[in-house]
Amino acid sequence: MSAIISIVHSTSFTTFGEILRFLRRRVQLTQCDLAIAVGYSEAHICRLEQNRRAPDLPMLQALFVPALDLETKHRNAPVCDGHTD
Repeated sequence: MSAIISIVHSTSFTTFGEILRFLRRRVQLTQCDLAIAVGYSEAHICRLEQNRRAPDLPMLQALFVPALDLETKHRNAPVCDGHTD
């Protein structure tokens, strides 16, 4: 999970859903695209982004890190300055 932390380090988020939405948009994926990539339903991705479903940390590491292009090569990558909703 350190890859995620380094990318969003200086960006202010208050919920997991905000972080997920930011990271998904950063790699230009729709909710449907991400759902297909991780094997979840689009509704499940939507619920995660709306904080209506708690994330499963081992599944985040196994499925979402590769799908959102958060592999260790990004550990020292520049951080985006802001996000949009």
